[in-house]
Amino acid sequence: MQNLRLVLFNVVILLSHASGIICMKEDPIKYFEKQAPTLRQLCSDVIVKSIQKDNIDTLTSSEMIEKFSCFPEELDRKITKKILYYEAGYKYSYENDKNISNYRIMFDEINKYVIAVDEKDTTLTQFTTNGEKIRSFSLPEGHSCYNGSVVVHQDYEKIPSLHIIKKDIKRTIFDAPLASHCNFEKILKNQQELVWETSSSPFKTTLYDFNNDLKIYESVDGIEFDKDEKICMVTNDNTVIISAPKKNNDRNEYEQKIVFNDIEKVCLNSNGKQLLIERKGQPVELIDIEEQKAIFSFKGVKEKININTAKFSDDGNHLIVGSYVKDKTFHILDTKLGKIFMSVCLSEHPYPLFDKKYLVLKNKDQACLIPTKNLSKMSEISKNISSIYTIKEIVASGMGKAYNTDFKGFHPNGKYIVLRSKKKNEWKLVDPKTGKPLFVINNIADHSFSKPTGKMICLKNIDYTGFECFSLRNDFTITECLLYRFMKEKNIIASGLLSYPHMQEIYNKMDNDKQLLLHC
Repeated sequence: MQNLRLVLFNVVILLSHASGIICMKEDPIKYFEKQAPTLRQLCSDVIVKSIQKDNIDTLTSSEMIEKFSCFPEELDRKITKKILYYEAGYKYSYENDKNISNYRIMFDEINKYVIAVDEKDTTLTQFTTNGEKIRSFSLPEGHSCYNGSVVVHQDYEKIPSLHIIKKDIKRTIFDAPLASHCNFEKILKNQQELVWETSSSPFKTTLYDFNNDLKIYESVDGIEFDKDEKICMVTNDNTVIISAPKKNNDRNEYEQKIVFNDIEKVCLNSNGKQLLIERKGQPVELIDIEEQKAIFSFKGVKEKININTAKFSDDGNHLIVGSYVKDKTFHILDTKLGKIFMSVCLSEHPYPLFDKKYLVLKNKDQACLIPTKNLSKMSEISKNISSIYTIKEIVASGMGKAYNTDFKGFHPNGKYIVLRSKKKNEWKLVDPKTGKPLFVINNIADHSFSKPTGKMICLKNIDYTGFECFSLRNDFTITECLLYRFMKEKNIIASGLLSYPHMQEIYNKMDNDKQLLLHC
């Protein structure tokens, strides 16, 4: 109790006087070396440890709950985002069917459903996150694509029929404008438009509004959107068309804004404001779409730039692109300033990629994660653009952090990484800032997250004989975190909270989907 009082005292001091204090290094050259944590961070870490480890009866007394309830919302959120809760839910075993390819799991975050497609039995079944069956639909043999609460299924038996399932409704378009063999690329966020590509040469792409049975763009070379899907780029032959979807009653009208001609290769910035283009016989350029002028030209770069390797950061502020030469040199640009501020040398593929908060550089035996905020700082202080760094040098400087081949990608929120050790058969969700695991489970071969928030995950076992779905949450308040611990450690269900009125009050104020996690 004395330790907890000290923590609370520190919080008061923190909020009153120390919100911006940090122990800075005087030498700017050593900027990327590990810095001492702020007082806010230190205090936050102590409270997190207290919430997770201290005596639950002490923490959940009426007096302590009242004190925790008085924490400012911003501070409360910063503390609890470091705490991840997970509960097992829907589970399936392949005991009677060893062909794992016959079964597919999808997620509906809007309605909190797990969607299971059994291609052998041609059924689609919706379950709650804790495994209770809601409803089933019969589906013919075919191919499915989904986004949010919408599932689109192509009927292989009655081409070109298309089945649309949304929550508890199934409808069929019997004469959809589909190729006999096509691949569904994506359903847009508006949940009414589908991008599909023919599965044989010549490969052509179509944008189709299945709510209105309307082809928006048909049989073009490519269709690409910015991350917010407010800008559409269509490529066909050597022409690039930039348009912006605008809502008109129950459908989108794509208003053509700008046309670029004689373009051999092109890549759209994720922010929708720039294009990386290549014209025949000319150097690759980064151009502003609205002003139609070059922000940066690669004419001063010796090697020929390979646009196929280009990746923009999530916010569009950085671009990494490689060349055709064998040494695998990649250049990193500040797209706002229009300059190369550093280059990296990678020994082999795969190509670098950006996630929401990190640039990932990969070599054969390791992956290096560089926070995009470090790229911004490097752009500010870098003067020698001819410098070419290796992963080893980047890690040694403190600019990035290396992981071995156990690195398997990111959580959809971009804050956590997935590590899977083949030697230990261990699967972990890790906070790369602290290196601490948030969720550890053994004998996992593969995983898939729900999108866009990653509140659900499907984990397939290492023998490929079954899988299990989990609910993941890190958006509880401090008092909700304590309620979770209280109910688990006391083995109390919701009705048992009647004997604890102050804890019952917390439960009553929780969102329904949060309450569901307590029922698992």
